[in-house]
Amino acid sequence: MDLERFISGKTIFIDEFESFTEDEYAMLEVMVGTAADIYITLRMEEQSESADTLFATVQETRNRMLELAKRFHIASSVQKPSGFPVQTLPI
Repeated sequence: MDLERFISGKTIFIDEFESFTEDEYAMLEVMVGTAADIYITLRMEEQSESADTLFATVQETRNRMLELAKRFHIASSVQKPSGFPVQTLPI
């Protein structure tokens, strides 16, 4: 089944990832371009300018997802339930 047709108009939840492979990023790009909504949950501390943090990989993932949203002209927002930041990409 064609991935674009399968996810078109659907809401997708992606939870408990720290990073993605290049193939996964390619799939995420298709999802961002065709899904109705995508919610991505990343475990991380508050955004830090320092690269020397336990969550540097997760921050890089967050930044890359924000750039992907920007490329598709999709507004994104950060929600912090229970004190933990959650990146959401509503489409």
